[in-house]
Amino acid sequence: MDKLNDVTNSYKKNSTFYILSLFFQEHIHEIPYITMDEVAIRTFVSKSQISKYVRYLDYKTYIDFKDACLEYLESLERRRHDFDVYDNMKDNILNFTNTMIYFLNSLTNSLDYNRLELLIKQLTSANTIYVFAQGDARYLCHQIQTELQVINKNVIICDVDFNHSYDINDNDLLLVLSIDGNTFKYNKRVVKRLEETNGTKWLISCQSNIRFKGKQLHVPIQYEKFNAYFFKYVIDLLILNLKQTY
Repeated sequence: MDKLNDVTNSYKKNSTFYILSLFFQEHIHEIPYITMDEVAIRTFVSKSQISKYVRYLDYKTYIDFKDACLEYLESLERRRHDFDVYDNMKDNILNFTNTMIYFLNSLTNSLDYNRLELLIKQLTSANTIYVFAQGDARYLCHQIQTELQVINKNVIICDVDFNHSYDINDNDLLLVLSIDGNTFKYNKRVVKRLEETNGTKWLISCQSNIRFKGKQLHVPIQYEKFNAYFFKYVIDLLILNLKQTY
């Protein structure tokens, strides 16, 4: 969705790319189940232009793009909390809060604090911090940048496809945020560019089995519908402790 938003925000309304982006945004729930032929008929855009568009978004084929849309929809479903229709609002909120407290305690007991401390130490010593994320985690890049400006830490937010050529050297740190690990599952070319980057590299993710050429901080969450909430909580802890070093 970040990629689609980037196109609609930067292209003219009569351009082919804008038309396709708007169509995909408005019909995101249909995309995993419709063919390129149907998209072409409904948008009056040729199949060759659709192929060019999905390659521009950094997907090899329309099928790869459909898979990414399906994963996005599944991630939305995983975060949806079904309140009991027979309970009133207060009871639903109390049950939700009690569940969060239970799993938050589990997280704080399972977190690798030595690993967290090492990350904070290396962030502190880095000349420049480059932050990269896609999807749900992207807004956290802006939070990190804003919070660390207070302590005069230079933070650069990388573009959503990591296409820009960043001058990252051995004294810098690249921090990759991937809540569910979807970047590493669906964006192989982005992962390749991340791997080819210099400097110290760290990945923070709720997934523990990701192959990443760098250090990792695993956010151990037992209930995946809370991934986004507790991932942000760990980022808040990271920022809070990093500020204490200055």
